[in-house]
Amino acid sequence: MVTAVYDVVIVGAGLMGSAAAYYAAKQGKRVLVLEQFELLHGKGSSHGSSRIFCVAYPNDVYTELSLQSLKMWQAIEKENDVELIRMTGELDFAPTRKDDLRGLEETLTRFNVPFEVLNAAQVNERFPGFSLPANSHAVYNPLAGVLNPTLAMATMQKVANGLGAEFREHSPVKSVEGEHQTGEAPVAVVTLANGTVVRGRQCIVTAGPWTDKLLKLSGSDNVKLQPIATFGAYWRCKQELYTPEKFPVFIKYGYPEVYGLPMMNAHEGVKICRHDGPDVNPDERQGVAQREAEQEWLQAFVAENFSHVDSSAPNHVDHCMYTMTLDSNFILDFLPVPANAASPTATKRIVVGAGFSGHGAKMTPVIGQILTDLAIKGTTNHSTEVFRITSTICVGWSTTTTSTNTMAKSHGDKKRRRNDKKHAANNSNAAAQQIRAVKSQANAIFSLTASSNPNPKNLGPFSDRQRILVVGDGDFSFSLSLAVFLGGKNLVATCYDSKLDLKEKYSNALLNCDALETAGAEVHFDVDATNLEKENWLNGAQPFQSIVFNFPHLGGATEADVANNQKLLRNFFYSTRQYLHPTRGQVLVSLRNTLFYNRWKIQEQAAASGFKLKRTEVFDASIYSGYEPQRTHPASFRGEPPSTTGAHYFIFTLDKSIEVVDPRQQATQEPKAARSSAVKKGTAKKKAAAPPTKMTCQPCGLTFRDVKKYNGHMNSAKHAKKAKALKKKH
Repeated sequence: MVTAVYDVVIVGAGLMGSAAAYYAAKQGKRVLVLEQFELLHGKGSSHGSSRIFCVAYPNDVYTELSLQSLKMWQAIEKENDVELIRMTGELDFAPTRKDDLRGLEETLTRFNVPFEVLNAAQVNERFPGFSLPANSHAVYNPLAGVLNPTLAMATMQKVANGLGAEFREHSPVKSVEGEHQTGEAPVAVVTLANGTVVRGRQCIVTAGPWTDKLLKLSGSDNVKLQPIATFGAYWRCKQELYTPEKFPVFIKYGYPEVYGLPMMNAHEGVKICRHDGPDVNPDERQGVAQREAEQEWLQAFVAENFSHVDSSAPNHVDHCMYTMTLDSNFILDFLPVPANAASPTATKRIVVGAGFSGHGAKMTPVIGQILTDLAIKGTTNHSTEVFRITSTICVGWSTTTTSTNTMAKSHGDKKRRRNDKKHAANNSNAAAQQIRAVKSQANAIFSLTASSNPNPKNLGPFSDRQRILVVGDGDFSFSLSLAVFLGGKNLVATCYDSKLDLKEKYSNALLNCDALETAGAEVHFDVDATNLEKENWLNGAQPFQSIVFNFPHLGGATEADVANNQKLLRNFFYSTRQYLHPTRGQVLVSLRNTLFYNRWKIQEQAAASGFKLKRTEVFDASIYSGYEPQRTHPASFRGEPPSTTGAHYFIFTLDKSIEVVDPRQQATQEPKAARSSAVKKGTAKKKAAAPPTKMTCQPCGLTFRDVKKYNGHMNSAKHAKKAKALKKKH
């Protein structure tokens, strides 16, 4: 059955679809809105009574849109005599690093938004619902509050319906296509699951988490999005401290990001939630629960920062979904024209509004207006360069590479990823698919880093504002995880192995290198982290804000091995001195907290090279999406990957109050000086030289008397290959 042609057909009646219907109907257009569930349902991303409205972003693009949306929300409120936003002010805070908030301050200054910089004591006194730790930093501004999304949708739908817009509930859409028949104007053809065909001069797709699936069913692979499940946790609290008058909305910066809103209903409590969650198929959303570790982390966070909140367990949990793009930028664009399209103009009938990545609700009015402008006029007065499909990087859940989203959290199951990789290694077709996926990821990274990214990001202790040098990165997977999220233009990745050895030792290493270089990162092989001065490419290089060495280890567990690893650390620290930024430079070393590693006495080794400990923080390997820790000897330890359990980052800065001597020179000069002194005093005694210890490599049947040669052999591709073959044989 074919129905009449509408001016605009909108797929999805959430916040964005309702806003598009509102603005299209106000222009007198004939509008049809198709919703697969009932109106105002709670199965997607737009339901509930509270979302943060704020204007404070660390970039101009979203701050400008939010300020425009505030005026538009106020106009809707006035027109309909309804309160959609309850103003509360906003507190943005970071647990330790004031630098995380610098972008906010700069943006608010440019847009003349008043703000205050507060320390923890000032926050806790002014807003007694908080109990921030003493080292916290905060920025407060008054232009923020709580948006009621369900009431906003109902208001816009009521206005649109009153102006003639038609809303059809329980009307799931099967496909959306452009059509151009001879002698007729191009139209969008929307086919419903029941076979009904609807035609519109334009179609706007605002299907939220179902957008990716719908467009794939329609034959388009240009837009790939990753829905994630999120959990809105409400907590019992001392109610008088958490009302909108006493408690502002807040965002905690740094991974994991946390946000909160005041108590809007006494029976629910104060809302405090993590801004992340696991990947999810939107049709299988029911039954997906928050991971136990993430629940426990949030409970600990609540206990530390909100002393008047019962952190034992949430009082109530709402389920929601975000639809993520890799860089968290929205998609507001025409569906790209397929290369084999019979009529390119037909595809221009379809406008996509998607990928709002957990921060689009506040900008609903301006997004609705942009989508309507594109559909009706073909252009808009708003700047949409960053929202084009070719500018926004998206990730689908069907690739064999790790799914990545804006929180840089590995939302997919880590064990599943490892199993996928093992399966791919044993299946040539799967391996070929994996290679294509990695190359596709590299191209996506290049698109991201080549375009202007308006979202400054932090990943653990790292930021895209830092110039970062990674040393000793076994298979380059850690560096690639940084490049995927932070971009590659400020990243230099190195490893100790030669390119040939790397290829033999780690199957995916060269693919990771290709992806890094495509992302704009520098990649170098044969780099000795204890002697960086010999690297010509470092001559005249810009200083680094972060130099990273993850899990340094020369192998072995004897007292001699401990001494060798202590020496490795001392020499590494000293080697970094001249390449660090003079005021903002830091050296990061990750180590596990075990008796063996504690014997290395990392703080003593750092002090010997003129460094002091700034802080430590937990090394959470799961946030570095796709990172697979590697052993120095891949064939050892039954092929198992090394554990990162109990690992921490030790973060050091230069101690300019002390003078140090190059420990690498001390190692060679001190014995000579001691002998000379002994001869002068006539106390030198001839002693029989101790026979050098023999070191044997059992798999290769080779014996060494020189430690350097032994370690070099144990790190070689030849040894790895022999050990692997021997393991298979047994």
